[in-house]
Amino acid sequence: MKSISLVILALLSILLMDSSRTQKEQLIIFRQNTESTVIVDFHVKMMDDIKAIAKKQNLDIIIADIEDGAPKEVTYTPFIAFRNKEGVSLFYGRWNQASKLENFIRTSRIFKQSDAATLKEDILEFKSGRTKVLMPIKITEMTGTPPKDYNYESFKKEVKEYADEGTLKFKQVPQSALGKNTRAFYTAIYVNHDEKCNYAVTSEIYSQFNCETPIYTSFDNPVVSKKLGKAVKEVALNLEAEIFRQMRNPDNGDGFDAIPSKWQEVTWADIGGELDGPVLENVDEGEPQKFIAKEKWTTNLNVREGDDPFGLFRFMAPLDNYTGELKSMKGNAVLQPGSISGAFTVPVSAITMGDKDLDDAISSFILKGDEMFLGFSWKQAGLKDNLSSGMPVDFKIPARLKLNEKEKSVDVEGRLVPQGEQLQVSASFSIDKSIFGVEKGPDGPEETKELMEFFLRFNLK
Repeated sequence: MKSISLVILALLSILLMDSSRTQKEQLIIFRQNTESTVIVDFHVKMMDDIKAIAKKQNLDIIIADIEDGAPKEVTYTPFIAFRNKEGVSLFYGRWNQASKLENFIRTSRIFKQSDAATLKEDILEFKSGRTKVLMPIKITEMTGTPPKDYNYESFKKEVKEYADEGTLKFKQVPQSALGKNTRAFYTAIYVNHDEKCNYAVTSEIYSQFNCETPIYTSFDNPVVSKKLGKAVKEVALNLEAEIFRQMRNPDNGDGFDAIPSKWQEVTWADIGGELDGPVLENVDEGEPQKFIAKEKWTTNLNVREGDDPFGLFRFMAPLDNYTGELKSMKGNAVLQPGSISGAFTVPVSAITMGDKDLDDAISSFILKGDEMFLGFSWKQAGLKDNLSSGMPVDFKIPARLKLNEKEKSVDVEGRLVPQGEQLQVSASFSIDKSIFGVEKGPDGPEETKELMEFFLRFNLK
């Protein structure tokens, strides 16, 4: 796991910082002078929402025209980026989802987004100017009555070769990086072989932002042929045509406009100026509140819609664009001289990734009848220092994490800050989700797609 201590310090600084800043964070919207239905719909349907979000989140909003230049990371429009003193985060989601945009802003303030990419092997790729579009293909086992010489691995390779031959503009490349500014449409090809030696081939397309609900299927209109190659080539050509239609589709938020390579490359400072970062306002804070020590501390959090969450989670880079929020929790901690013990639970209903389909998918991971998303508890663990007003105390405790009716040990690191009648808590831990029986997840490298990081910050009373 990455340096937890740095994360905790960042969380603590946010807890202690006044919401008003001398240097505002920025939400930057890139557009280009085009009359495409995508950019027209974006302005008509979303700009008022975006301005409202920026106002609520205390952000400067910058509208940047591609014709005046754009940083190299900007590869299509509409393109949304969040910028603060920590750097730039690129919005990864459908541009028509206001809830996802708010999720992106809140999590980007806590998580520094990496620039890592996922390397795809033997992938269909299309390039236009700055814009790159990938077409990953999933090929499942043949169904029906496979030929006697059928071999799945050979079959997959053969279908991929036919698909490459069938597309006109997408071409197979040995490797291509799928980054946060790369567009992709995930496809699936299904082959059925019957006793009369007919191949019936169907297909699906999924948005890169939603792996649960397809944006296109051909199940009602299979391509049938005695020859596998002929059927697959026709299906691949149909998939390519549908992807280009989806690229122009303003209805579901997947549409976009490619950026010609002729436009000038500039820096982020050229767009939004220099950022010195947020600083504390020079105000008189008055007398510090005396810390009121007691043995039992409790929390019963229910974050209102639009408020910052108390907990965040994400997958590891390069999948760190998949982030979620926790908005409800119950629990308690018992403090005794030099030690702490306690337990907390988070319900399934408290989870959001800013996208209802993804939220429903996460809920489906949880075993039926188990309304708890996660719970963690720990027995008495030592604290190095006694608590006194305003003085942070770091801790590291071995805890028991429960998820999907499975319990495992995790190491939780964090910091306590006594403040009047409250005890501010920042905590961090990581898990391997596969050992909790959670199999589904984002597409990415095997070594990272199972790993998740959790960060919590809340007050005990």
